[in-house]
Amino acid sequence: MIATALALSLLGPLTPADPVAPFGNATVPPGRSATRISVAAEPRVGAADFGLRVEGAQPGSAAFLLFGTGANRFDFAGLGFEVDLGGDIFVALGPTIVAPDGSATLPIALEPNPGLEGLTFYTQWLTGDPLGPLGLAASPGLRFTIRGSEKIVVGAGDEGLEVVDESGAATFTPITVPPSSETNQIDISSDGRTLLSERISLINPRSFAIVPFDNGVVGTPTELLNSAGLGDVELHPLQDVAVALGATPSGNGLVIYDTDPSSVNFAQPIGSIPGGGLIPIDLKLSPNGRRAAHGDLFGGVLVYDLAVATPGLGSFLGPLTIFPSGGLFEWSVNGNALFQIDFVTSDLQEVAVPSSTLLRSAPITGLPAQLRLSPSGQRLAVTYSDRPEIDVFERSGNMLVPTTLTLAAPADNVRWTANDAELILEKPNGFEIIDAVTGAVLRTETWTALVSPNSRDIVVR
Repeated sequence: MIATALALSLLGPLTPADPVAPFGNATVPPGRSATRISVAAEPRVGAADFGLRVEGAQPGSAAFLLFGTGANRFDFAGLGFEVDLGGDIFVALGPTIVAPDGSATLPIALEPNPGLEGLTFYTQWLTGDPLGPLGLAASPGLRFTIRGSEKIVVGAGDEGLEVVDESGAATFTPITVPPSSETNQIDISSDGRTLLSERISLINPRSFAIVPFDNGVVGTPTELLNSAGLGDVELHPLQDVAVALGATPSGNGLVIYDTDPSSVNFAQPIGSIPGGGLIPIDLKLSPNGRRAAHGDLFGGVLVYDLAVATPGLGSFLGPLTIFPSGGLFEWSVNGNALFQIDFVTSDLQEVAVPSSTLLRSAPITGLPAQLRLSPSGQRLAVTYSDRPEIDVFERSGNMLVPTTLTLAAPADNVRWTANDAELILEKPNGFEIIDAVTGAVLRTETWTALVSPNSRDIVVR
């Protein structure tokens, strides 16, 4: 019923870059902490596991979700309403009873209807609290925009780009992008207009190419040498820029490149943020685009705030002191914490940024190869080079608790699909999608083009 109501709403297309973003303020009763609102899964057409989640509420209380098509602050008796109560659509959904840990989730399955793509909605939780105005507490607002149905984009280096959609249909686009002989990592921007091709080599200079890909038409690539050690480069998740490890006027740091194919500055450096690191490696941007972090070949992790709306005006936050070994790491969804493998203690750690406070930890066994955070940020997959298993960790108090999935062989390359229920495993001749709880194989795909296995990279858009 809810999904049908969403499909009937005639709203404009997505204008904000971030598909999920908070707005407004919480109403916090005296002596309490603010309740928090988040999505249970990425808002995509056909996402059966989508929903809205509240945390930090009073256990056993009733929770109501305000759901509408606009934002308009309204205060009544000390309670702040962030959702427009007089909008085209406004409903109060619930009640949902808050669990003993202070959380509750209201499922809202999104139908596989293409007409949902681009619709924007505004939400806010009201939860029972005897200390609050009218016996209530209110979370901040949360805006979300429904993205198109899941597509698995598979880069094939210099051979081509293959796109497999959720129905299993595949299309193959031949492309040639430098550096053609050693391309082993490829990415596509969230709006589908720009490709990023990267050469990772310990023999030849490391380089990358920014390639226009508007409407599926490959434009002229611009190849750039990476000037900082082993280097790395990432497309920003929300803005038309790429962030690269590189040399700034004040030493190593981040260099910002324009990736808007319509811009006169396309593929040109437009700003930089000085930072550090003798040989910087493994750059990663937080999913919300607010922060960046990279390791150093000699140990440690360095963290930056990004201000990509005004390139170069971000800031260097400094090294995180809790990372003595500088191992593998992955951002939390909101950029306020990092997950890190500490090879000295053999622990998986969740650490607050920038304070370096240890939030949660769990022992690990084996040689970890990858850390992959699920779209909602609730689950973390850890793969191993010496174990044919994947550990999927979830938060529980001050611990990270794993569920172990058994595989036929160690996983070389793993990605989440657009929801928290499925993982993509790269295979020599294709890939598998497996259940992230049971490990059962849900779907198998083979490559359309004849390519070498090590030239592939899987991207979900």
